[in-house]
Amino acid sequence: MKTAIILSLLSFLFHIQTNAQNTIEGRVTDKVTRQPLESATVTLQQEGDGNIINYTLTDVDGCFQLSSSSLKDRTITVFYMGYRKKTVPVLAGRPLTIELEQEAIMLKEVQIRSGRVWGRQDTLKYDLTRFASSKDRNVSDVLKNFPASMWKRTEL
Repeated sequence: MKTAIILSLLSFLFHIQTNAQNTIEGRVTDKVTRQPLESATVTLQQEGDGNIINYTLTDVDGCFQLSSSSLKDRTITVFYMGYRKKTVPVLAGRPLTIELEQEAIMLKEVQIRSGRVWGRQDTLKYDLTRFASSKDRNVSDVLKNFPASMWKRTEL
């Protein structure tokens, strides 16, 4: 009887130990200024296949905390707008300090054109050339191309 109780107790303790969560703590900062980066995205991933196991955002001090059932073959990846993505291996028992380098983002060319309709105080102006097509013969044909919402009168 005592043996059965001891075995049950050992089995229970082993079960608790294997299901324990490991905690990973760290801080994300700017590499040059050493200032904390708030709201950086931190993901815990399986090494190799890249499956996300857990994720969080950094707090005002750039700190984060993640938990996982295992730390074996895990990596941390940090994303922050305007900074280069960084991936580091998880080191058990040590808080991580992750320094991100700024990275310029090249945007595609944008063309800004005036709208088809614009207004000033109580007057609306229309650029008829933006509504006209090669099939139109007169102004009446062009007016038929106006969206129906423009014909509705709004009252104050």
